Amino acid sequence: MKLSLDPLPALRERAEGDINAHFNRLAYEAGQRDAEHAAKRAAARLALERHTVLDWFGEAAAIEGQEPADLARAILAKPDEAAERGNARRRAIVAVRTAESAAAVESILAGLGITGA
Repeated sequence: MKLSLDPLPALRERAEGDINAHFNRLAYEAGQRDAEHAAKRAAARLALERHTVLDWFGEAAAIEGQEPADLARAILAKPDEAAERGNARRRAIVAVRTAESAAAVESILAGLGITGA
């Protein structure tokens, strides 16, 4: 009787952990910036949807030499970096879960800059 063990499930599991650790590290490093961007996006929505301008948002617009509504539109036109990072993590996890070879898993990790664990 010949016993054959498939290493791919264990490799996928390890890769998912590596991906989560990688994106957790990115989120930690961007924490302050993400919080600032979330506050700006919330204030921008408030300015546009309810015509309510928070004092600090009005000051920021004045510093930029813009009307609050113009600053709000500019802020909301920018990508949400935290959401994009979350989607990139999800894409990587799904790619690993559906990878059909160890080489494919390693390629996914390498594409994220995650090297040998």
